[in-house]
Amino acid sequence: MSRFASRAAALALALVVGCGGKSEPTAPDTGARAAAEAFFGALVANDPPGAYAQLDPDSKRRVSAERFAALAGAYLKNVGFPVEKVHVRASEEQGDGATVHVTLQGHSAGHSRRYSDGATLRRAGGRWGVVLPANFGQKAH
Repeated sequence: MSRFASRAAALALALVVGCGGKSEPTAPDTGARAAAEAFFGALVANDPPGAYAQLDPDSKRRVSAERFAALAGAYLKNVGFPVEKVHVRASEEQGDGATVHVTLQGHSAGHSRRYSDGATLRRAGGRWGVVLPANFGQKAH
C-alpha cells in the first residue's frame, strides 16, 4: 500500500470512528406532549369537560366551562370533517413553556383528510396546561 493510500485509509477510519459514537441527547419528556394529546383527544371525543380540564389556570379564569363547551363545538365544526385520530407531530419545551404541533386525521366523502394545528402550553405547579388562544373556535379567514 502506498504512503498516500495508507494515510487516506487512516483518515477514513478516523472519520468513521469519530462520527459514529454519540448521538445528541433527547430532551426529557416532562408531560407537555401528553397534556396536548389529552386536550385534543378530549376535543375530538366531544368531551368538553375533559378538554377544559387540560387548560392552564389563566385560560380557565378567562373562559368559563360553559363558554368553552360552545367554543369547542365551533372548533370541531371548523375542522370540517369527523376526526378519527390525533397525532402530536412535534413538541418543544423550554423551561415552563412548550409548543406542540398537532395533526388531526379523518375521512370525509371517501377522502383522507388532515387538519394541522398548534398549541402553546404553560407549566404551573408542576402541571402542563394548554393556553387557550383568543381566537379558539373562530373560523380562520
